This record gives sequence, C-alpha cells and structure tokens, in this order.
Amino acid sequence: MKLGISLFLLSATVWGTPIQIHFEKGQKIEATIYRELLIKDYQIPEELISMNLIRDCEDKKKQAELELCIKNNGDLKVVSADKNFIRESLRVFRAP
Repeated sequence: MKLGISLFLLSATVWGTPIQIHFEKGQKIEATIYRELLIKDYQIPEELISMNLIRDCEDKKKQAELELCIKNNGDLKVVSADKNFIRESLRVFRAP
C-alpha cells in the first residue's frame, strides 16, 4: 500500500518530488541528516525527497508540498508546509 501511495504522490506532484530540502553552500551534510531523518524515522520513501544546492534561502519560492531550506549558518527555514498534504498523505508512512 505504501508503494501505491508513493507512486500516486510522485505522479500527482507537478513540481517533481513533493518534499524538497534546499541547502546553501557548505550545508550538504546537514541536509543529508534531515533527509535521512525523514527516511529512517518517518519511513518516507527516498523517492519522494530531493535535495538541491541553492544560492540563497531567502529567494526560495514554494515549489513543493513540504520544502525546507538550510542556511549557511545552519538555521533551518521552512519555505512551505502544506498541512493537508502532511496530515493526509505522509501520515501513512509513520503508521505502525
């Protein structure tokens, strides 16, 4: 069932992956830590998560259902978080 939902989410998302982690220069390790946290602790399939190097978190516009950005100083900024998407779609991955 999780595979079916994953495929649906992949096909339903116009922008590519529904979860995006952006990071400024020098923050790839921290971005990888957040990605692994989503995969291991929340059991979200890695195919639903993408990571991108960007110039500046402040210039980032919403492109995904859940979008995080890690600044040069290590601060985490939530660019967008669609509560309905999180509540209705992602909760199945954490279900026992």
